[in-house]
Amino acid sequence: MKIFPRMAALPVTVLALAGCTAVTDAAPSPEPTAVVTQYTPAPEATLEPLSDVEIALATQVRDAAVDDLNRWTDREIIGVGWYICEQFDLGVSGFELEDGLKQTRFNDAMVAAFMEPSVSALCPEHVDKLDDGTV
Repeated sequence: MKIFPRMAALPVTVLALAGCTAVTDAAPSPEPTAVVTQYTPAPEATLEPLSDVEIALATQVRDAAVDDLNRWTDREIIGVGWYICEQFDLGVSGFELEDGLKQTRFNDAMVAAFMEPSVSALCPEHVDKLDDGTV
């Protein structure tokens, strides 16, 4: 009786293997090859020279002697100035923009050092929007 359960399982095993295919004499898979290249850093992007207006803005903001603005690069200062103009272009009010700057790393003195000089120098068409803020 012990032989019967083993023989009953044999047809199931044979049926399970019936779907398998035999290995043929196919070409062996090629060995993976490693390609080693020497690291070459990407060339530094050449930045456009700053305009006279941008340089004057950076100097004016830095001369406000607020916190550590004298340590900021010209491009960092100008980037904030253009950001202010872009926000006004998008319809943000002076109050909203001032509030947004204060929620980052800007204090009242820094906001004042950036807002009016940036708008006057870079986007004078938005000078009227300075009145709807507290600057």
